[in-house]
Formats: sequence, C-alpha cells, structure tokens
Amino acid sequence: MSSTTTTSPASGVSGEAPPPRIVEDCLGLVQLMSDGTVKRAPASHVLLPDEEPAPPCLASADDAASVRCKDVVYDEARNLSLRMYVPSSSRAGNGGAEKLPVLVYFHGGGFIVGSFASPEFHAACARLAAALPAVVLSADYRLAPEHRLPAALQDADAIFSWLGAQEQQAAAGGGADPWLADAADLGRVFVSGDSAGANIAHHA
Repeated sequence: MSSTTTTSPASGVSGEAPPPRIVEDCLGLVQLMSDGTVKRAPASHVLLPDEEPAPPCLASADDAASVRCKDVVYDEARNLSLRMYVPSSSRAGNGGAEKLPVLVYFHGGGFIVGSFASPEFHAACARLAAALPAVVLSADYRLAPEHRLPAALQDADAIFSWLGAQEQQAAAGGGADPWLADAADLGRVFVSGDSAGANIAHHA
C-alpha cells in the first residue's frame, strides 16, 4: 500500500509567491501590478457607461452619407493603423473635384488609453472631415506604460514618413492609397490633437 505525506512549510518560510497586487489603477483601464506587469482592458471596454462603440468603418458609403472612412496600416512592422475620413463629395470618379487638405489628428488619453475607434474621437473626426472639408487621418500610436515616451513621438514621425511615401507614389502614378491619390492634396498637411494628442502634434 502506498502512502502520501504532505508537509506544510515551516513557519516564516513562504511556499508559492503571493499573487501580484494592483499598485496603480487608472479607471480600471490600465493596472500596474506589483510584479511589474501591466493589465490593460480590451479596447472595447474603453468606454464611459453611457457610450456605445463607434460604428465600424466601411470601404464605401452610400450617397446619403457625408463622410466615408476606412482603416489603413501606416507602420507594418509595429502593426499601427490610422483611420481615414474623406467627404463623400470627394469620392473617386467625382469628375475633377478640387483636392482637399489633409488633417492629421492624434487622439488624447494621457498617453495610456484611447484609440481612433473610441466613439468621441471617431465622431469628432467625422465631423471635421465633413465641415472643413478635409481628408482627416486619425492615428493610433503606441501607448504607455508598455511603450514609454518617446514611442508615441516616433510613431508620429512614422506617419509623416508614410505620407511622404504616399505623395511620391501618387506623383509617380501608382502605388499610393487610392483614396489619398483621388482626394488629398498632400502638399497641404496640417496637424491637430486633443490632450496628449495635442502634445504629440506640438512635437510632430
């Protein structure tokens, strides 16, 4: 007959390490743990209680829509994207409509939360595109604490490098994003942002 003996650790000698505790908590969205790890809520949870998620962008819009939008990767190595908003009156095949200035917008969130898909930023950029009118590029960037500054500023540089490449490709007659090639005047680029995004815009 076999037997099993369980031995309790001696007094003052710990067994397994205690689970990490929360050291810092930012609205339940980002939590810094005592072991140095970071827990981040899914992007869909970065909403106030009375908010609804922003509608997904479509590759086209019907004639009644004032703005169409789509998501575009601007940095494949870091898998970073921006959301492009174009007034529907400037859609492809509109017959020589004057090209529009470009507004690059950086969202707020204290450098730790937020996304171009957050409903308040999505709605604001759609309104800007329609009212100005302009091609609005709302950019995501790497967030702290996983990516400390100057990561966000480096991502802003990457956006403008991407725009420069788009301008060259459009001038060469191929390879540029078709929405930009059709609607955007890449010689007129302006920068804006909200809160932390305004800081990025200032240093861009």
